[in-house]
Amino acid sequence: MRVNRGIIAVLFGGLLIMLCQSGYAYFPNGIYVTAGGSYGSIVIDEISGSTSTQNEATLTKDNTTESASGIIAAIGYAFETEAIRLELAYAARQDVEYNVNPVFTSPVLTSGNLKSDVDVKTLMFNGYVDLHMSEYFVPYVTAGAGGARNRVGLTATGSGGTFADSNIDYSFAWQAGVGVHVKVVNNFFVNLEFHHVELGSAEWGPWGPVRAKMDSDKVSANEGLLTFTVFFGNQDAKNQPPTLLDSGTSGNKEPTLLGDD
Repeated sequence: MRVNRGIIAVLFGGLLIMLCQSGYAYFPNGIYVTAGGSYGSIVIDEISGSTSTQNEATLTKDNTTESASGIIAAIGYAFETEAIRLELAYAARQDVEYNVNPVFTSPVLTSGNLKSDVDVKTLMFNGYVDLHMSEYFVPYVTAGAGGARNRVGLTATGSGGTFADSNIDYSFAWQAGVGVHVKVVNNFFVNLEFHHVELGSAEWGPWGPVRAKMDSDKVSANEGLLTFTVFFGNQDAKNQPPTLLDSGTSGNKEPTLLGDD
């Protein structure tokens, strides 16, 4: 049973807001870096096939969903007077497998065996709106767009022998999600996020004497993220907690974890 992703996002976002106290909370501004990991599922749907003799060859398996972990690194900027952040983020995900035997239901090709892996990387320009509703828990919404690099490596075995091939597709990608910042000290945050990413297309082949080929225009991911953010520069809010990195000019002059004075 498929659950509407939009409903999940709305309910999750509403839950985060309900968990937060009301009232304005200071949030750091300026340049920041974020790094961490992801875990979720990569979905490859509506895979179609063809050969030199069949424009539409029926596949025995036209979709796959596989779990995958990943790493994320980003650099961004948070505006001082607006609850808005902009960032450039790179993500690399663990290879996922698409294996099938036989590949096609056509009687001529039933002996075909395919083993393949799909490697997905993205570079995204993301925007964030932070909901400053609590001192230590700051929910946010995010959306962004960029590019995906989807590489497929395959080994196919059939009556014509064994064939190896690889393809790289560069596709438009976009993402939308919700999350929450958890403040550790004033400019160091732990972030929890869920997002959906549309990753474009992937292509297998062609391979073998019959030039077998497969492709999908519906590659996507649903992922949970655990990341860590450090803001740089002076943070001048009054009565703020100590900062992780500080030049000694914070509003309350409290000791810092890594200070200059």
